[in-house]
Amino acid sequence: MAIHQQKIETTGQTRSLLISTGEDKLLNTWELPELRLLQSRALSKRATALLISPNGKNIVIGDKSGDIYNLPIEGSENLVFASDPDEELKESTPEKTTKDQPTKPTIALAPIGGHVSILTSLTFIPIQPTPLLVSADRDEHVRLSRYPNAWSIESFLLGHQRFVGALLWVPDNSGQTGVLISGGGDDEIYVWDVKEAKLKQKIFVKGLSAGLKVQPEKEAWFIKSRKNQKRQQNKVENGEAKVPVKIGAPCDPPTADKSTKPTENQKADEPSEACTEQKPISPEMCINNMICTNVRRL
Repeated sequence: MAIHQQKIETTGQTRSLLISTGEDKLLNTWELPELRLLQSRALSKRATALLISPNGKNIVIGDKSGDIYNLPIEGSENLVFASDPDEELKESTPEKTTKDQPTKPTIALAPIGGHVSILTSLTFIPIQPTPLLVSADRDEHVRLSRYPNAWSIESFLLGHQRFVGALLWVPDNSGQTGVLISGGGDDEIYVWDVKEAKLKQKIFVKGLSAGLKVQPEKEAWFIKSRKNQKRQQNKVENGEAKVPVKIGAPCDPPTADKSTKPTENQKADEPSEACTEQKPISPEMCINNMICTNVRRL
């Protein structure tokens, strides 16, 4: 068993299990709440959407080719997605292994349905007696199919102008009826009447965050320090401030004669006593705790 080594793109969850998959094409099953890895399976294609069936026994996967697959939660570790929808579920010939290693058969899965573009989202409408599988793609299509025979299409929900990236079923108190919500690249969220396969409402969401701006602490501190620095620059231009001096840096005082040679007991690279004994700065203005500006009245 192997843990994910690359970005996790989609997950599915029940009360006791968590299913995850990502760019590494691993399909991992975790036990909750300990998050203990139970099984790791290799997929032949990268999954773009993942869902657990209403009975909790199967995993529904959509890939970047638009195909939809239905596989058991507990199954073979090696899975190959077949491209032919008419191909039956079959077990291939196991590969040759050493005596110490058991054979690992490869399972070829046929798709139960598909789209003509990248599949982006999946959700279930768990109505009785036959649940509905809702799938969406990058070509603005939302489709309702009967599960597990997803080739049996119930209806299409058309109206999006851009890609559909998210689906949500909101049931009423009975659980048998409700509304389907879809959203994506459009400026609106779509609310659908599934029974009539009609659009009930559009909720405009583009302008909701127009007046919001997140300003972290560091950004606020930077803005404040920039204002202080600009204020000091204005004072320099007006003749109120002179000569910035680095804190702790040795320097020669303005009255010192730089042409004088060091004494015999003093090395050439050592500062003079007049420089080390700096006069007190009054008043003192510090910017970012690094540069100190000596402000003196002329």
